[in-house]
Amino acid sequence: MLDLNKLKQQSYNISKQREAKEPKLKTKTMELLKYCAGEVIEAQEAYTRYVFSSYQEPDDFPAELADIINCVLIIAGLENIDIEDALIKCIEKNELRAKS
Repeated sequence: MLDLNKLKQQSYNISKQREAKEPKLKTKTMELLKYCAGEVIEAQEAYTRYVFSSYQEPDDFPAELADIINCVLIIAGLENIDIEDALIKCIEKNELRAKS
């Protein structure tokens, strides 16, 4: 099983290394939330291409979803969030909603 908090730390560390080499790269929470929103749009576009056109790149959509997850992991690292705990609580909350 994946250790999301370990991946969080790895993604965060890589973002800091990239920021040191690429000063224009922004790794603050507000900028990353905006970046994440852009990744969601790219995922939607990739999904649309995959489902509704003859031009199909099956790796585009999963790669865009992975970009979204990576962005969230970096934010969790910046904000010192236990992302595994947060995700488990979210799933449990949704499970309760599904049962009620």
